[in-house]
Amino acid sequence: MCRYILLSVFFSISCYAQNTNISNTTINTCDAIIYDDGGPSGDYTETNYTMTVCAATGTDLYFTINALRLGSNTFGSDTDDLIIYEGSDTTGAVLFDSNTNSPQNIYDTNATCITIQFIAISPGVFETEVADGFEIVISCTIPETCNDGILNNGELFVDCGGPNCTPCISTDVCEGSIVSNGDFETTISVVCGAAPDTGFGSTNQIPRLWYDQTPVENWFGTAIRIDNDISFPTSDYFANCTNTGSIGCMDGSGSVGYWAHFSGGQQSEYIQTLLNEPLEAGEEYCISIRASTRRGRTEGGADTDKLAFWFHNNTYASGNGFVEYDNDNGGQTFMGTGSLVNGSPQVINPSGQMITEECQDFNYSFCADGGEQYLMVGNFTPGDSDSGQAEYVSVDNLVVRKSCPLSFDMVINDGGGTTNCTGSCITLTAAPSNQGGGCEVTNDFTYQWLEDGVILPGETNDTIEICPSGSNVTYTVQVTYNAGCRSITLPFDYEVNCCNSNAGGDGTLDNCSSDTIVNLFDLLSGTPDTGGIWSGPSVLTNGDQGTFDPSINTSGIYTYTVSGTNCSDAANIEVTINDTPELTIESINCSSDGSTYNVAITPNPNTANITTSSGTVSGNAIIDIPSGVNITISLDNNGCNDSFDITSPDCGGCGVINNPTNPNNPTICEGSLSIELTVEVPAGIEVNWYTSETEVTPVFTGIPFTPAQTDPGEYTYYAEAFESATSCSSNRIPVTLTILANPIVDVVTDIEVCERYILPSLTVGNYYTATNGGGSLLNVGDEIITSQTIYIYAESGTTPNCSDEAVLNITINPLPNPIAPVSDSDQFCGSFPLPPIIAEQSYFTGPNGTGNQLNPGDLIVSSQTLYLQEISARGCISEVEFFVNITNEGEVELPSGGICIDASEDDSFIVLDTFLSTDDYSFEWTFNGTIIPEEIDSSIIATEPGEYMVTFTNSSSAACSGVATTSIEAITGPEDLILELSFGQFANNNSIIATVIGSGQYEYSLDGGPIQDDNVFQNVSLGLHQVTAFDKNNCGEITREIFVIGFPDFFTPNNDGNHDYWNVIADFDIPDMDIFIFDRYGKLLAQVDPNDPLGWDGTYNNINQPATDYWFTAQYKDGSASYRGHFSLIR
Repeated sequence: MCRYILLSVFFSISCYAQNTNISNTTINTCDAIIYDDGGPSGDYTETNYTMTVCAATGTDLYFTINALRLGSNTFGSDTDDLIIYEGSDTTGAVLFDSNTNSPQNIYDTNATCITIQFIAISPGVFETEVADGFEIVISCTIPETCNDGILNNGELFVDCGGPNCTPCISTDVCEGSIVSNGDFETTISVVCGAAPDTGFGSTNQIPRLWYDQTPVENWFGTAIRIDNDISFPTSDYFANCTNTGSIGCMDGSGSVGYWAHFSGGQQSEYIQTLLNEPLEAGEEYCISIRASTRRGRTEGGADTDKLAFWFHNNTYASGNGFVEYDNDNGGQTFMGTGSLVNGSPQVINPSGQMITEECQDFNYSFCADGGEQYLMVGNFTPGDSDSGQAEYVSVDNLVVRKSCPLSFDMVINDGGGTTNCTGSCITLTAAPSNQGGGCEVTNDFTYQWLEDGVILPGETNDTIEICPSGSNVTYTVQVTYNAGCRSITLPFDYEVNCCNSNAGGDGTLDNCSSDTIVNLFDLLSGTPDTGGIWSGPSVLTNGDQGTFDPSINTSGIYTYTVSGTNCSDAANIEVTINDTPELTIESINCSSDGSTYNVAITPNPNTANITTSSGTVSGNAIIDIPSGVNITISLDNNGCNDSFDITSPDCGGCGVINNPTNPNNPTICEGSLSIELTVEVPAGIEVNWYTSETEVTPVFTGIPFTPAQTDPGEYTYYAEAFESATSCSSNRIPVTLTILANPIVDVVTDIEVCERYILPSLTVGNYYTATNGGGSLLNVGDEIITSQTIYIYAESGTTPNCSDEAVLNITINPLPNPIAPVSDSDQFCGSFPLPPIIAEQSYFTGPNGTGNQLNPGDLIVSSQTLYLQEISARGCISEVEFFVNITNEGEVELPSGGICIDASEDDSFIVLDTFLSTDDYSFEWTFNGTIIPEEIDSSIIATEPGEYMVTFTNSSSAACSGVATTSIEAITGPEDLILELSFGQFANNNSIIATVIGSGQYEYSLDGGPIQDDNVFQNVSLGLHQVTAFDKNNCGEITREIFVIGFPDFFTPNNDGNHDYWNVIADFDIPDMDIFIFDRYGKLLAQVDPNDPLGWDGTYNNINQPATDYWFTAQYKDGSASYRGHFSLIR
C-alpha cells in the first residue's frame, strides 16, 4: 500500500535559495527544500540515500516535512522508510521515523546538522508508483508568531493577520456544526458497478456519477466508494469511482463527497443534505471544507476553482429540498442559469483560488436570510470547464456552524501627555487589540470621536488632537469592528479634568538681617487664592500670609500651594538675607609729630564696602586723619548699611620719640631652631613690629620678635618705638631676616649585595668614609668589596655654611664556591651518573639556571656541557661549568638468514661482518655460547645453523665494548604447493592463492611469467594455469596446476549475434559436468552441454521465455565440485 501525508502549512517556495534533490552528500544551508522526485525522468529505479544538512550560520536547524509519500514493493505491502537523525551521521537521536511517527508542524533539532536517510524497500527495482517522494523544508530561523503581519522570507511560514496579509482563521468555536456526517462516514459495504436496465446502482452498489443516489448516511447526490479491493467491469468505472484509500489526507473511514464538472456542455455535479436546524436570519455562519482533485487510484484531475455552497428552503418533486435529476432538473446535470432550478449560491470559491490534487482546507463565511434548511455543495458554473478537461473534486470534513460573538480590547493612549485646560494640546490614539469571534480575524476597524457626547465631524481616524480650555471634558471614541458580515460597536471614554486653583505668580525678596518682618503673600503676583499653605526651608507664621522674620527665618525658596477640586497650583518666593555689617576698632595711633592719627578696624563681613568722612581708607584702616577731627565710618553689604562714629585722640602731648637702633638683621640656615629679630630702645619704650611701612596694625609688640617664616628667602619687617602713655611712636626702621637654603643630598637606602658594590653617580653630594665630609673622599664607580658605612655629604659654602648628609650602610656577602664533579680529560663509557651534591646546589643544562634542571643520579648518555649552581643562605649565586665526555660504541648488526642443509650444488654459507676496523677494535666470536678459537677478525663465515655472537672492544682510554648477535637457521626445500581460487572454481572473476608447505621464504611465477613476492595472482583468465614457487635461498622449487571456469551474468536471445546463447565460459576442454536451468518457481527448463558451442537459446518447448531472472546448477560428474547461481534473460 502507499502512505500519503500532507501538512497544511503556508510557505512560498520562491523564498528559498536552494532546492536540492536528495543525494549522498553534505550541504550547508539555511534556506532549502530537500526533495526526492522518485528518480530521473523515465527511470524511477529506487535508490538508498544518506544526506547530511548543516546550518550555514552555525545555529540550530529547524525543519518541517511538507509532503511525504513512500512507495511500496510491487509484490508486497512493505513501504520505503524515511528516517531523520540529529547530528552529522546516523548515530544521533532519531527525530523522525516514517515507520512510527506522523509529521509534526516544526522540528527544532537543537543541533547544527541533521542526517536524512531514505531506505528503499527494493533498491535497484523499477518503482511503478512514479509519484512517490517527499519534501523537507529546512530553515535556520524560528517561525514568527501569528498576527504580526510579516512575510517571513526564508522561514517556514507566511504569517497572517497583519496589514496586507491573509486574515487568520479564528480558533474560537462557540457552536457545533449543523451538518450531519460532515466527515462522510458510512457503515455500508459497497462496490462500484452498473445495475440492470437503468444503469443506476442497486443494493450495495454505487450509481454512476450523475445520478441522485448515495449510500452515505444523511447525504443525497453523487456516489462515493469506500472499499479497496474491486475488479472493474469496464475502464470507465475506474475513473468514475473514488477510492479514498489513495487520498491519505482525507480522514475517517475513507468516504468522501464527490462531484465533477465535465469538459463539454453545461454539466456539473453536486451533493445535498438536510441541515440539523434551519439557518437564523442575520446570523453569520462559518464554513470549512477539505478538498482535492484526486480520485481513486488515478492521479488528480485538472486543477479547478469551481466550488460553491447554496443554502435554500425550496420544495421539489421529492416533497423536500432535494433536487432530483429527472423530476426537478429536466434531466440536466447542473444547477444554474438554463436549468429548471436556478441555484443562487450564497458562497462561491474565489476565482483563481485553485483546488489541486493535494488536500487543502478552505474557509468561508456568509450571513443567512433565515429559514434555509437544505445545503447543496458542488459546481454551479454552467458551460465547459476552464481546463477543457473533466474537473473532479473530492471533499471531506465539511463543517457549517454559527460564528462566535465579536469581541476586542481597547486602550486609549495619550503618550504620557497632559493638558492644563488653557489651550495646550495632546494627541489621543485608539489602539484596539485581541479581536476575536466571527469566522475570521480581521483588522477592519472604523472610528468616530465625540466630545461630551457630541459627534466631532471629520474625526474618524484612530487618532485625535484635543486642546481643552476651561472646564472638565470627556472624549469618547466609538470603535466598530467588522468581520465578515457582522460588526460590533463599543464606546470608550477619556476624561480630562481641568485645574481651578490659583496660587498667583512667583516673586523674590531681598532682606537684611536687621530688617523687620514681611508677609510673603503680599509678594505673589496676580490674584492668588487665600487659604493656601506655605512650605520652605524654615517655618513661617501667620497662616496663608506667610510672615517672614529675618531674625529667625533662613534664605531659600518658599512655596505657596492652593488645592482645588481637581488639582492644585503652586507659586514660589525666592528669599535672600544679607547680613547687616558690624565694625570692631582694633587701634587708634597718633603720628610721631602729632599732626594726624590712624584707626585700625575689622569689618564683618570682611567684604563690606568701607567709606569715611575724613582721612583715607587703606585696607582695613583709616589713615592720615587730621588730629582733632572726629570721623564717621560707614559700611555697606549689598544694600544693608550701618555707620560708626570715632572721636579723635589727643595727639598734642607727643614729644620726640627716638627710632630703634642696632637691628640684628640675622642670616640663618634653613631649619635653624632659633629665629629672633631684635632692636634697641630706651627703657620704658615698647617696640611695635609691622610687615610694611604703612601697615596700621602691628603684627607683634615686644622684644625679641620671632617671625613665622621657615622657607628660604629674604624677609623685611619694620620696627617702631612706641610710648603707650601718649600713644606716640617713632619712625619705623627696617629689620631683615635671611634664610639660606640647605643643599639636599640624594636619598639612599641601605645596600646588601653579593661579592661587590659599585658606587653609583650622585645628583648632589660626595661619598666620604667619615661623617661631615671627613675621612677619605670616594669616587663614583669605586668598587666596594667589604661591608662598611659610607657618608654622602654636601655643603653650601656660605656664611653660615649650610650642609646635608645621608648615611649609606653597605653589606657585602661572599659568593659560594661550587666545584665541578669531573675534569676536562675525563671520559665515560656509555653513560655518567651525576654525583650527589649539597642542598644549596643544583645541576642545569644551561647557564645561569636555564635549560632543564637535573638531579643527582641522573644518567648522562651523550657528551654535553653542564652547569653546577650554588645559592648561599644570603641569596648569592655562583656556578661552575663542566663537560661530560661520553664514549658510545655504535650498533653493529649481523645479517640473519638460513643455510640450506640439502643444497644439491655448492656448500651453503653466510658471511657475518661487523664492518669495524681492526686498528680501532678487538674482536671475540662465539658459536652457540662457545668461543671460536683464532677468530679475532672483524668478520667470519658461518657454515652451520646456530647462534653467533661477537664482542667488540674500543682501543681508546674508555675501553668501551659492544655485543652483536644473530641466528642462522637450517632451511629445507619446499614440500608441497597448494593452489586455491578466491571465489571458487565457478566464477567469472577469480584470483589464484598459492600456499607453500615448507620452512623457507618463497617467490612465485604464473605460467612462467615474471617472478613476484606476492602469493596471490589477481583476475586470472579462465582456463588451466601453472604456478611455480621458488625458495629465496636457492633451496629448491615446486610447480602445480589449477583449473578456472565461469558463467555469464546475462544473455540477450534476439538473434543479433551478440549474447544469443547462455553456456559455460571457457577457452579450453571443459571437464565433464551437468548444467541444469530453472525458472524462479523451480521448474526445469533446459539441460546444457558445457561442450556445446551454443548453449541455451532462452526457449522452453520452442516457446520464448519471458525476460526475468533464471537459476542454474553446475556439478562435476566426479562429484568434486558444484555451484548454484542465477542470470538474467533480457529481451
